[in-house]
Amino acid sequence: MKIKFFGFVGILGVWVGAQAGVSVDSNGFVESVNSTVKMGESLKAQRDYEAEVARRDRRAKSEGAMGGQLSCTSVVKDHALYDYCNTGNCSGFSSNYGLYSLCDGNKTDGLGDHGMVRYIENGDIAVFSKNIKYYQAAQKQSGSFIDRKRFVIYYLRGYVYH
Repeated sequence: MKIKFFGFVGILGVWVGAQAGVSVDSNGFVESVNSTVKMGESLKAQRDYEAEVARRDRRAKSEGAMGGQLSCTSVVKDHALYDYCNTGNCSGFSSNYGLYSLCDGNKTDGLGDHGMVRYIENGDIAVFSKNIKYYQAAQKQSGSFIDRKRFVIYYLRGYVYH
């Protein structure tokens, strides 16, 4: 066993090597530690990258065709909604906490309207019962959380998502 330096790491390496019945060379130990650290950094970078890709994929899937049957050109006068329709970007809604938190984080706590929250979370269309146009459209869009969320985003901006 070659030991070129003594110190906590060197002694630890000798002890670990001796416990495992392995010959430990301090340079090899340091190189092994360095390669393990580099591999750990690479794995972390890979996990971060994969997490970002997964987040983008979830967002794309959750938004689906943001324009749906409602053409994005029909909302061009509403710049925030037009941007959301084309790209899924929620930043245009940042001045409205409830709408922004729904759009960006799927959170309903800022909406305030309990009927709207029940619709988004459970598909309860009773909140739209006073207007047959909204009621029928909400019923068609009540299939999933994402559909209901998108419907409410358009609704709160004054549009009916069909």
